[in-house]
Amino acid sequence: MKDNAFMNCDVEDLHKAQLDILREVKRVCNKNNLRYYLCFGTCLGAVRHKGFIPWDSDIDIVMYASDADKLLTLQNEFKDEYFIQSNDTDPGFGANCIRIRKSDTTFIERELRDQDINHGVWIDVYPLYYCPKSDMKKRFYIILSFFNRLLIANRVPQNHGKAVKIVSNTILTIIPNGLKKKISRGINNKLKSYKDTEEVFHYLNGKLKLRNPDISKAAWFQEPKDMEFEGELFSGPTCPHEFLTMTYGNYMKLPPKEEQVVKFDGAFIDTNNSYKKYKGIKYCKKRNRVNK
Repeated sequence: MKDNAFMNCDVEDLHKAQLDILREVKRVCNKNNLRYYLCFGTCLGAVRHKGFIPWDSDIDIVMYASDADKLLTLQNEFKDEYFIQSNDTDPGFGANCIRIRKSDTTFIERELRDQDINHGVWIDVYPLYYCPKSDMKKRFYIILSFFNRLLIANRVPQNHGKAVKIVSNTILTIIPNGLKKKISRGINNKLKSYKDTEEVFHYLNGKLKLRNPDISKAAWFQEPKDMEFEGELFSGPTCPHEFLTMTYGNYMKLPPKEEQVVKFDGAFIDTNNSYKKYKGIKYCKKRNRVNK
């Protein structure tokens, strides 16, 4: 399946690199007794296709925030070509999630192509946070998480409307950069303050959704369930049917043919060469011109 936007890559090559990363995450997590769960389209692919959804272009997993924090300390346990990327390990990344990158490959997103960061092919690791019980507190946490993402990214979000742009720009202007990191750490601690409640936020890093937020039953993410994915077993939700039904409805029904296309934010992908080869060519081009 060739796509002109993929440049030096077939989607099958991308899937192969992502599967390599998933295997390494599985190895490190199992060795250190960390729970992870295939989630979102990856979980759907495991159930409906026994592997990748053919037109999907990423792998998503979730981990409870406490386990995700531990994962961040295990860089030395990963093989040399893998890199744990977070806002702390790679400040230009600017996201409140974790990515495990394969450093001998290239996947440069348009919105990050001016950042001097690791641009290897990745899989996303999203933290699970326990929810407060009251609806008011849940909405407060959602707003708090959006504020946190704004401080970490340090740039005005797109596609959230004019009012959000104005407020975001004002916040970023009046808060000094040094203080932004301090506030963000305080927010992260607040988000992790609830323990063992009945519900979890499984996508606090996503869109600002005060109505019908992305919340699951904590019981769906307890003892991981083995799921077949590309001929191998990986950990999935305890109750995949309940999670997929809540997320996608009739999840076994295929989308219309016209929607079965690869969608991604890549500006350039090459699974055979390290992103370092393309510095000043495919990313950080402005910096390269200044240096000259």
